[in-house]
Amino acid sequence: PQLFGVYNDPLRDARRHTTSVVFIVDIPADVQPTAGDDATNVIRIGFDDVERNEFFVDHKTIINDYIKMKQRNEGIASG
Repeated sequence: PQLFGVYNDPLRDARRHTTSVVFIVDIPADVQPTAGDDATNVIRIGFDDVERNEFFVDHKTIINDYIKMKQRNEGIASG
């Protein structure tokens, strides 16, 4: 796993101040991740489908930050 970021805006969750430490983990396509104690299920979606889906509090922001990072890195790698 690679550390991606730490998200701790006090306004991110109306219930209480929480912090998420986000890691990048490469999961092979033939492996089905399972939900833990903080999720009811896990689904795979493509980057193009992110905006069409609902996510818990700021998870869409986290995913979009990851997509932007990937796009920047691909621009550096191909440029």
